[in-house]
Amino acid sequence: MDDIVKRLDKLEARVSSLAEMVERVTISNATMLRAQQGVLDLQQGQTEALRLVREELARLSKAQRD
Repeated sequence: MDDIVKRLDKLEARVSSLAEMVERVTISNATMLRAQQGVLDLQQGQTEALRLVREELARLSKAQRD
């Protein structure tokens, strides 16, 4: 009976350890997803800024020709 209790205690410790690992991985994944979203937001901002610069350059070029 003591052997079964010892085995159950070991299994409980392993399950607890695995649960902690899963929690850390989940937190890490969430952090990585937030970072990726931040990068996407920056890229979108850069794309918009480039579009505005191109429009302004086109407007200036047209004004210079006229």
